[in-house]
Amino acid sequence: MYHKYRLGRTDYACGVTILTERFVLTAAHCTYERWKKLPADRVFVKVGLSNLDSPEDHMRQFDVDKIKRHKQYNMDTFENDIALLKLSWEITYTNYIQPACLWQGDSELSKIISKIGFVVGWGLDEGYSLPKDLSETTMPIVSRKNCMESDKRHYNKYYFKSKTFCAGCYNGSHTSHGDSGGGLYMRMGSSWVLRGIVSNAKINASTLKIQADSYTIFTDVAYYLNWIKTKAPDIPYLAVDTKLITETDFDYGNCSKVTYPSGTQQEREELVNLAYILNGSQSAETAESCGEKKTVVQQLIANGYKTFAGSWPWHGAMFHRNKDGAVLYACGVTIMTEQFVITAAHCTFDASGENKLLADHVLIKVGITNLDSPERHVQQHDVDVIIRHEDYNNITFENDIAILKLYSEITYNSYIQPICLWQGDTQSSKLISQIGYIVGWGMNEDYRMPQHLNEATVQIVSRRECIESDRSHFSKFSFESKTFCAGHRNGTQITQGDSGGGLFIRVGLNWVLRGIVSNALLDDELLHVSEDSYVVFTDVAFYMSWIISKATIMTRSTIDIGPIAVHPGSTSLASSGSQANLLEIANCGKDTYPSETPEEVKGYLNQYPWLAIIEYINMKTLVLEDVCHAVLIHPSFLVTDAHCVLKKQLSVIRSVRLNDYDLNTVTDFFQIYGETVQTTATRIPVSSVFIHPDYDTLKFESPSIAVIKLYKPTTTTPICLAPRDATDLPKDKKFTIIGWKRYNRSKKPITRNKVQLVSFAECRRKYAGEKIVLDSTGGYVCGTFSRDDDSSSCSRYLTSAPFQYVKNGPFEGRYFLAAISSFGHKNCSFAEFPDVFTNVAHYSDWIYEKVKQNE
Repeated sequence: MYHKYRLGRTDYACGVTILTERFVLTAAHCTYERWKKLPADRVFVKVGLSNLDSPEDHMRQFDVDKIKRHKQYNMDTFENDIALLKLSWEITYTNYIQPACLWQGDSELSKIISKIGFVVGWGLDEGYSLPKDLSETTMPIVSRKNCMESDKRHYNKYYFKSKTFCAGCYNGSHTSHGDSGGGLYMRMGSSWVLRGIVSNAKINASTLKIQADSYTIFTDVAYYLNWIKTKAPDIPYLAVDTKLITETDFDYGNCSKVTYPSGTQQEREELVNLAYILNGSQSAETAESCGEKKTVVQQLIANGYKTFAGSWPWHGAMFHRNKDGAVLYACGVTIMTEQFVITAAHCTFDASGENKLLADHVLIKVGITNLDSPERHVQQHDVDVIIRHEDYNNITFENDIAILKLYSEITYNSYIQPICLWQGDTQSSKLISQIGYIVGWGMNEDYRMPQHLNEATVQIVSRRECIESDRSHFSKFSFESKTFCAGHRNGTQITQGDSGGGLFIRVGLNWVLRGIVSNALLDDELLHVSEDSYVVFTDVAFYMSWIISKATIMTRSTIDIGPIAVHPGSTSLASSGSQANLLEIANCGKDTYPSETPEEVKGYLNQYPWLAIIEYINMKTLVLEDVCHAVLIHPSFLVTDAHCVLKKQLSVIRSVRLNDYDLNTVTDFFQIYGETVQTTATRIPVSSVFIHPDYDTLKFESPSIAVIKLYKPTTTTPICLAPRDATDLPKDKKFTIIGWKRYNRSKKPITRNKVQLVSFAECRRKYAGEKIVLDSTGGYVCGTFSRDDDSSSCSRYLTSAPFQYVKNGPFEGRYFLAAISSFGHKNCSFAEFPDVFTNVAHYSDWIYEKVKQNE
């Protein structure tokens, strides 16, 4: 459940449980703002949601038509803390969205004492930060006697016999702010039943946090079944096995060590997949093994099927750069390691097929499913070296295989994973009649380049059947042992643009690369790929020795028949000449536009991913406040102005928000090639703050800089920092400031302005007249920026806005951070006073030390 505020701001508030297509159930206190009832139009609900910050394809949002609170709800004691929300339109059930069963039968609390309930939510974690991902914990239900005796003074006020019950552990795993309204679910046979609603818990008076060694009070849904039925008469009591079940068939007695019941593998996996709401651990997004899909997906290519993000996480796209700077999609590639991808050799030639392309004329995108619309999980990589097979024949396509060594490392996540390579018996005769999967952006049946990645299945056929289908073609283009044929000859076929992509076969729990799309028969009249023909694939199994010798791939594990997983490579920008950077980050500051593109014509979407906003939480109202900018310089660290992280009276720093565009909206929309692209910011809690030891709030000459460490690393691209020896700003660069301005308007989008450096000596002299002494050792620079975006106002940026420049290298441009905005004259209409910026490079030694000591 979300609450709406003025100026379009919305905040996550509470959990809800789906009962029917029109009704969800929650706690009554979740429908209040402080002591006032919220009207229905100030509340909305999202379902199918597991991540608060990242949009998910299966998430759906609904307005609320009516709020039905219990009439006897007491705001002081939380008695009768229950409410129904009637949605404005019906929920459509999917694999991700389903109703819970309601309790039916014996409602006596004694029947469920010591039984385990499952509680889920986005409550504040141990760092008092709102987590990104939905978490869950197990909570044993305790007797009224045990609950009351744990703290009679508290529970005498908030516990109501029959109407509530207590559950929890004294081990640090508990509900927290934000879990309210969510359900306590119990397993009954093959179904899950709602028994409780998170109502309230004991607050520590000194920290204002929920006390870890206390029980949580739940509204007992079983007591309120008649009330629910009268308010929403269309709500069914869902039954299991034709009759309602009143008791679980297993027992738990220990909160810290759970013994799971016997059952099917699927049932055990459902129960084992627990993440504690507090003190829980989450799996890192790494490639622990090859050929595994990390997302739940549905099961090219002309007449194929559209895929979904994460469906084929090892498939990537190759693009060619033309002389005029245009970037065009060319072929598919398959990820083998963080450093190597594999494709067809003919994909590394120009359109004529005769001229080899240089490495800097090729780039790779991974984690991509849509060629036209940018996706947040897409990574772009330049190519360092193209390794074509030495005996490749561009006439017959013999030995049509190539490896691309990337200039920077791929970062694995749920959308990007390596494939397994074939090991064992290489005879293609063993594959005949097996089904392989192919994916790509090849021309569709209308001979147009599709927007979305497509997939299709093809059957592997014998060499004899392939050649007999068209001797004149396949006797020339297929080579025994080196190639094989596959297809259905039914209109589903490979087309131009699918070249270089893989043919994948499922082996046990993993996916293995067996073929690479090489060539197909063209229709002489239409010059299209013939619909009733087979496709020739380069047989990867034949080339395993060549692959290993060229890519130095090492075995990590084998699966079933023995396909191997690959060992990650490595690369760094530390010694790459003009693009070396302080923290040696290979993919920092990537410019998504061709070199020399004027800054003012670039779009904002995904262009400055390192830009962040610092969030404070008001400990009295629990409302988040946007305070200052911060700039991501490392997956776990940001820099900002020192005064942006100083302690405040009622507020504390809580988190940073990345990938935001309009501060006054939760979700932002962009029009890209006529299509609407939706994006939502990512919120990451702050772990710690490091202020420069010489900073003095009373002295402007002191170092006004700080480093923020995140609670966990982000995959967002950081900006580059100049090497240690580059403490002065480059004289030959154009500078730009980006960020959000201070004006109070209904929209607050990212703004960009050109910055012109001015004489620091003159700047220092002017501020001295205002009794402000600026550091003269290089810690500050001064500049003015154009107001062409805001001619009616002299509004300034929020503090610590990044002041940056582009450095063009041998491949693409990279952004480097020059400075961060610090302050200006209190009257911004005084044009003779330039703005003052903290020179980040001046503090490179201190920044480097803090990052390396704490990463």
